Amino acid sequence: MKKPLCVLLSVILIIFSVTALSTTYAENILFGDVNKDGKVTSLDLVLLRKWLVHDGTVSNKDIDREAANVSDWSKDEITLADANRIAKYLAKMVDSLTPKEYTTIASDAQDYTVKQMSACMSLCGRAQFGENNESVVLSQTAGGFKFTANCHGNIVINCSKVDSNCKFSVAVDGVYDNQVLADAKAEGYGAYAETNMAEGTHTIEVRKATEWSQCGKITVTGVTISGTLGTVKPAEKTHKIEVYGDSITSGYGNLTTAGTANAGSWAYQDGTSTYAAFVAHHYNAEYAVASASGHGILGGYNNTTATYDKYFKYNIVPDKTPWSVADYDADLIIINFGSNDHSRTTNNNTQIDQTAFVNKASAIVEDMHTQNPDAKILWVVGMNAVDNSRGLISALTTLDGKYDYVDFSKVTAAQSGGDWHPTIAEHKGTHTNSICNLIDQKYPNMFN
Repeated sequence: MKKPLCVLLSVILIIFSVTALSTTYAENILFGDVNKDGKVTSLDLVLLRKWLVHDGTVSNKDIDREAANVSDWSKDEITLADANRIAKYLAKMVDSLTPKEYTTIASDAQDYTVKQMSACMSLCGRAQFGENNESVVLSQTAGGFKFTANCHGNIVINCSKVDSNCKFSVAVDGVYDNQVLADAKAEGYGAYAETNMAEGTHTIEVRKATEWSQCGKITVTGVTISGTLGTVKPAEKTHKIEVYGDSITSGYGNLTTAGTANAGSWAYQDGTSTYAAFVAHHYNAEYAVASASGHGILGGYNNTTATYDKYFKYNIVPDKTPWSVADYDADLIIINFGSNDHSRTTNNNTQIDQTAFVNKASAIVEDMHTQNPDAKILWVVGMNAVDNSRGLISALTTLDGKYDYVDFSKVTAAQSGGDWHPTIAEHKGTHTNSICNLIDQKYPNMFN
């Protein structure tokens, strides 16, 4: 299996490229056994360090380059990072030197580029093709792609550009309850997803699970699967939902367990397991999300700059490529703002300017109506255990007639996940049910 090039930059490291490593994982490799003596000891570390600095005493034939490639199996270089990882293993700081990504990728796995996938791929949510259609560029939550293939086993999502740690979610054949997460941690890294697909024809859906404010932009160049690509694109869904929101919509803290309200972290985030995704799955609708933690209408959680206008109008945030509400043409638009506006005033001991909030909310709603007059607009608040957004209820109700409104029942600390945010169970249960109940009652034919 081919491995994408990875360039590692460091002010203290000079990289020495070597001949490309074997492309098939061999089960008898003892990773870290650089000198090929059947064990991993300090002698392997010394030998590798000498080879890296070209001291003249160690040649290519003296080392097992596959066994030395322990830091990132998806790259074609042996670097100081490999020596450092062996040193950590010897110091018992890591448990294993075996690269997980390729120990369970079958020997018949093949690399396919985005360009090769053009006949069987379509984009999901906020995503766009890169230059010459050679990549898929993602930044917003839940942006991604799906494709058909006749394959089995697991999948690797190959990336050439990763701004920061990022998670993908991978769902097979629309079974979202069994979707798996895959980490993309560095340029050239293959994000490995243990899908365990049975032999057959599948539709594979890959979405960015980490919000742009923490992960930035990621460029996908292709996939590695055991099998062949399909010949047709996945079936298009008839209906669409468009969602705007803050950390709750981003899935912040939703991977934690209930009762861990003070354990907030972006490491525990899955933006494809939120009320937005679950509502879309309930109605078998496609969905697009623009979300960012700490953002609001007038300002962010503790500042005045993290606002709707700054990022939410873009498809790919860093590039500021525009997003068109009209072109997406959703049946339903869901807006989840208010918590951070209220929190900012609380944190700074000031009174929220409800008139300014209503004016801005009105402008957002009017703009969306102008671009997509047939869409129903739903404003939702009150999802986190901290009672932040309810101070805006009286203000929001002045918009009555322009949108529908859902005030969620407040989850308790015992029900909350990270940093008082909803767990996946709360997203899937209370919040999704509240939205679906309103839709079914007021717009029973929306998704027929």
